[in-house]
Amino acid sequence: MANRVPKPASLGDYPEHAAFIGEIVAMWNLIEDETIGLMPIFTGIAQEQADLFMGALPSSQAKLDMIHAAGKHMLKNGEKRKTLDSLFKSLSDRLKARNTYAHGVYAVNEKNQLCILRRKFQYPSDPKSILVIYLHTLRNEVEHSTKLLRRVTQFYAQLWADVPETLVKALRRTWLLLGFHHLTNRE
Repeated sequence: MANRVPKPASLGDYPEHAAFIGEIVAMWNLIEDETIGLMPIFTGIAQEQADLFMGALPSSQAKLDMIHAAGKHMLKNGEKRKTLDSLFKSLSDRLKARNTYAHGVYAVNEKNQLCILRRKFQYPSDPKSILVIYLHTLRNEVEHSTKLLRRVTQFYAQLWADVPETLVKALRRTWLLLGFHHLTNRE
């Protein structure tokens, strides 16, 4: 009988997998950064302040929760609220996918396939405790991340387009008076 407990694996032995996994993690960083860009719209704070506040939070989920709460406060109801809630559901799902790969314990099964050991199952010999990582699955994950980044960027642009120009000017003037002189990659 074959040993059902996979042996440890190095991602270096699976360079195509490693490249896709790196892309999934990197795409999440871009998605998170773009999502943080929603804070000035939802709260009126300068982007530099939003970056500092979000940087102090210990987890990506905490950042998402805070930004979503600010968005729900601003967008009480209507289509934009539905879009916000749908977007943040997708963000939470994407974060879970990213975490699977970023925090995975990598192993090789008896078929020499790259796997992730899933810790939520009590016994390593339980077939559910082993997730085989297929290249087509990783490609799909990258595609989902790319689409989500596009959705966040479009939502961001749509929200800013709806802010009256007089308010945008007032906010920028206030931010300058408060000492926030640096333009960000979002302006």
